[in-house]
Amino acid sequence: KFDNLGVAQGTVDKKYGKISIVRLSVHSESENWAILSE
Repeated sequence: KFDNLGVAQGTVDKKYGKISIVRLSVHSESENWAILSE
């Protein structure tokens, strides 16, 4: 879930294994940035 600043964080269940690809889809224009971190 996102907080009031639009920040979301969490962990992925280990049953899914290692993540090799992440797809980020943007559906509208925005002045905000998306920051992804390992």
